[in-house]
Amino acid sequence: MWTVVRLLIAAILVSFVCAVDKDVKSQVFEALVEHTFGPATSGHASEYYKTRFFTAQLQSRMRLLVSQYDTAEERSLSENDAKQLNALVQEMWRAARKLYHSEGCLSYDLTLCNERNGKQKLSAQEREALEEWEVELSAKYSPKELTKEEAEKLHQMASDIQRTILKMMTEDGRAMEIDEVTATGSEEISTETLRQYYQRLFPFSPYFAWLNHTTSPSTLFTHREFSFTINDGIYLRYQSFKTLDELQREVQRLAPSKIDIGAVFTAQPRNAKSLQPGAFKPVSKELVFDVDLTDYDDIRTCCQGGNICKLCWRFMVVAMHVVDRALREDFGFQNLLWVYSGRRGVHCWVSDKRARELDDAGRKAVAGYLSLIRGGAEQARKVALSQRQALHPHIKRSLDIIEEYFEDILLVDQEILLTRDRWLKVLAAIPDEDIRKTLDTKWSKHPDRPSVEKWSELVDVIDKHASKPRAKLWLGLFERSMMLQLAYPRLDENVSVHANHLLKSPFCVHPKTGRICTPIANDAFDSFDPLAVPMLNQLLSELNSASSDATSLAPYVATFDSFAKSLQAAAAQDSESSQKISLEF
Repeated sequence: MWTVVRLLIAAILVSFVCAVDKDVKSQVFEALVEHTFGPATSGHASEYYKTRFFTAQLQSRMRLLVSQYDTAEERSLSENDAKQLNALVQEMWRAARKLYHSEGCLSYDLTLCNERNGKQKLSAQEREALEEWEVELSAKYSPKELTKEEAEKLHQMASDIQRTILKMMTEDGRAMEIDEVTATGSEEISTETLRQYYQRLFPFSPYFAWLNHTTSPSTLFTHREFSFTINDGIYLRYQSFKTLDELQREVQRLAPSKIDIGAVFTAQPRNAKSLQPGAFKPVSKELVFDVDLTDYDDIRTCCQGGNICKLCWRFMVVAMHVVDRALREDFGFQNLLWVYSGRRGVHCWVSDKRARELDDAGRKAVAGYLSLIRGGAEQARKVALSQRQALHPHIKRSLDIIEEYFEDILLVDQEILLTRDRWLKVLAAIPDEDIRKTLDTKWSKHPDRPSVEKWSELVDVIDKHASKPRAKLWLGLFERSMMLQLAYPRLDENVSVHANHLLKSPFCVHPKTGRICTPIANDAFDSFDPLAVPMLNQLLSELNSASSDATSLAPYVATFDSFAKSLQAAAAQDSESSQKISLEF
């Protein structure tokens, strides 16, 4: 709690410093944050995560403070808040004195300094900024002191503080919390803002084309189940619609916080309760896949749980490449739509007719074919390749993809062998106790050596043992087995195996992040940035100054529209071929 409060006050105070260059003020602010709260390390990030919910509460309090000026000329600063302000001002003042007298490097990212030991001298502007800081930090806050203007600055700073934290945590690839990136997250998602989104931005026309495949409503649309979540958790299942207009009117009326898509049934889902038992069954649905970064928590070192950053997102890049290639080359599917989940994962919707008409057994077979990782967190060795037979083409192709990314992701970005607790997880997968002890002892003598060097030593030791007479068969495949275990896609099979399983719709607004569930173009797996995906309030703000086509959502809608049109074209071609065959008979 204290960490975020301190950072908030630091951000408030920096707004009062006006005499120096803006860039210098910003640099001084970042330096004071570092020297007050410690460097931007993963440990520091974890302290931030513990306080994210308090941060949201603090932002709400600041908004309330400003809103209450609508009916009052002043608003009192509470005695408790004033007390905290004064305590935190003193800490920031000490940081300013420390920097001023040591003349240390002002950047929180030490790689920007001339020397890594932080001995770079302060510039004249930096010294001037610190002098002004000392004056500002000597101020005392007391109850009833805030003016309306100061309260509005508090409100603004309550939003800006998140961006400051993210700058500290992400510029060097550190972790971020996607749930609380700005004050435009979930706490500001209201029914009214959702209604505006559905009225002005939701791509209903391509949405209909994607589900229906033809221009006129068919059972692919009319017998499709939609599920809406409204009013903080009320769950409306088995919704169905005869036309696109009917769907559009109902979505705009309810303004659901979440839309899930289910199967196409033998009858309209809204009539399900009136049907005889056994008469209401799923007959088709897109074959779907779900990959979530939480399933990589035993590997990720930058983030955990709902936290994501650009480093661990690269696991999703590998997953998309591997699964996409397998579905296209091994099963012959062509119509694959990849969608960002809005938070920490990706979904794949396969719209080929063969895929849509698979029964549960067929879906399970495809999901099983693609699932390679077996066993939970307690199982050290999750992939076991056989040396008695050649590698399956899918395994070989997946290894080729993983090898391209493995060193950068696992050894450089994640540093999976940097500390003893990390390397013991990897060594645990080696069945030979002597090899484990040899490497553990060697690495413990120089633990700070990079993971790239340690991995090279591990491979060398394994290769030497594998070349000996009567060597155990697993040794020859250990490196490839571990590469698969650490980087192969971790699918949630339960999502894939049942046709009536609901899955979040594309272009939903994620209720916890405010981000839109956007499509990912097939040629953009590597370039897609989940942290750049537009948020709901951002889009509504853009609408005030531009048409809907000009918002940052437009490129994602274009990708979706192109995919939907390709489905319609394929359906028209299939219909024409069927008519031609019937005429020939």
